[in-house]
Amino acid sequence: MNYLINLRRNNDINEIGNSSISEVLLQTNTFCRFEGLKDDEILPAISFLKESGKKVTLAWDFLGKDDEIEASIERFLDLNLDRSGLSAIRFLDPGLGIRLNKELPDIPFHLSLEHGSHNMSAIKG
Repeated sequence: MNYLINLRRNNDINEIGNSSISEVLLQTNTFCRFEGLKDDEILPAISFLKESGKKVTLAWDFLGKDDEIEASIERFLDLNLDRSGLSAIRFLDPGLGIRLNKELPDIPFHLSLEHGSHNMSAIKG
C-alpha cells in the first residue's frame, strides 16, 4: 500500500524519511496558500526524501494574478527546483498548469480538483 503525507515543517522530516510513507507532498511558504518550508529548506528536504526512497511532489496551490504566477515561476527556477528531482508538481489553477507545462515540460503535473475545476476544457488544458 502507498502512503502520502504532507510535509510543512522540517522537524518532521527524519520521522517521514524512516517511515513506510512512499510519497511526500511538500508544502512551502513560496508556492502554497498555507505555511510550509522556507525557501532555504526546500532543496535539502527534497534531497533527503529522495535519498530515503520517497516520491516528492511539490504543492503549488496558491492562486495568483498573472504577474504573481510569473514571479513564482522565476523563483522556482532561481531555487533550481527544476533540477531537484521532483516527482511531480501538484497545482490548483489550470492556467498555472498550462504555463508550467510550457516552462517545465520534463516535470509531471497533477491537477488538483479541490476547488472545482471540473469542466473538461480546464482539465485538458
